[in-house]
Amino acid sequence: MDTILAYTKQKVKALFDMYPDEVHGFDHAQRVADMALQIATEEGGDTVMASLAGWLHDIGRAIEERPKDFPQYDSSKTHHELSYDMLRDWFREDAGFSQLSEDQKR
Repeated sequence: MDTILAYTKQKVKALFDMYPDEVHGFDHAQRVADMALQIATEEGGDTVMASLAGWLHDIGRAIEERPKDFPQYDSSKTHHELSYDMLRDWFREDAGFSQLSEDQKR
């Protein structure tokens, strides 16, 4: 599962390189992913899913900050909802996420 984490990190980095967010961009996602991994490790949780959640939790901020660049999304939604919408599309359309089970995607 290290492959999915590396892929996700690269995808999130590319997103925030194109649509920077000084507060909740790539560096923030990396810190959250690291903290989520630490907590999951200490608590005996699923470290891969915790890391993925950390990497992906704020991807909707790119849409929130630049809605005109993402006309396919409803810009009246919060970044939380937009993160969910974007991630759902990534899971459906991006073969890089195909190694995740449907349960993991949910």
